[in-house]
Amino acid sequence: MLKNFIDQYISLHPSTTLNTAYQVDPLSDISKIGEVLIDTKTNELYNVRLTITDINYGFIGLYNFYRIQIIKHKSKTNLYLLFTR
Repeated sequence: MLKNFIDQYISLHPSTTLNTAYQVDPLSDISKIGEVLIDTKTNELYNVRLTITDINYGFIGLYNFYRIQIIKHKSKTNLYLLFTR
């Protein structure tokens, strides 16, 4: 029963559909003219969020995050930007 549900979900949501959760970070100031680069062979986005927590730091610990995106300009052919924060 679960396998049928999964197969039905996959058939209705093909992997070629871009997930809207992976938009260009608004802090990059190019969210209107850029799009996150997609690897055409694996259909993977060049978008990553990394986190690290140091529980030995202070009373409540230290939490850091990193966001990295490769953004392609929509109208210029070979303009790619690396955005980090």
